[in-house]
Amino acid sequence: VGDDPPESLVASTAEEFYTRRNDADQLRWVYRHILLSSEFQTTWGEKMKRPIETVVRAMRAADVNLSIRVDHSTSNSIISRLSDTGHFPYDYDAPTGYPDNRAQWQGSGPLIMSWRAVTYLLRQPTIVNLAAQANLGIPLTQDRTPNNLVNFWMIRALGYSLESDQTNRIVNFIIESIGGAAATPFGNTDTGDFSQYQKINRAVVGLILMSPDAMRR
Repeated sequence: VGDDPPESLVASTAEEFYTRRNDADQLRWVYRHILLSSEFQTTWGEKMKRPIETVVRAMRAADVNLSIRVDHSTSNSIISRLSDTGHFPYDYDAPTGYPDNRAQWQGSGPLIMSWRAVTYLLRQPTIVNLAAQANLGIPLTQDRTPNNLVNFWMIRALGYSLESDQTNRIVNFIIESIGGAAATPFGNTDTGDFSQYQKINRAVVGLILMSPDAMRR
């Protein structure tokens, strides 16, 4: 719900926890109580994703084919970048783990280094091909327009489309880069690593994943 949930929700959740103290599925009922509360259902974006959550979300959205392992260059680079965010896995002194409050992670340091980690991921041709995924998602060549490309990646990365003004900024970025119009199909949808279309896809996905909506939870 947020770093400072309403006292009414805290009290009612504590009561539910106590009432179900003898139930084997006690926590299931407690979570259900929170998720069905009006406080939860009418609140969004009060929490901030921590860097690892940001990177993992990017990997899922981009369908990155990678298993983190030792003695592996790409794995080492990602772990190094996570270390730079201040959110290195299992490296916090306190047994309770890294803080989960918004103020801890919305500073320029964690945000910028998280973005750098995401950008690095999207540019690794051996583990992700965004252009090929876009072509699969938009199979007809004539439908591969800036508008449709941005909408495809928004749904894929966020589960919904952003407000029209935010969408238009990304669409305009594409138009300024390659010319044409929002509803004009791309002239070349080559999926090669150095193709302009590949670079456009990387930029679009990066902009979406670095948007405030993507960083909130």
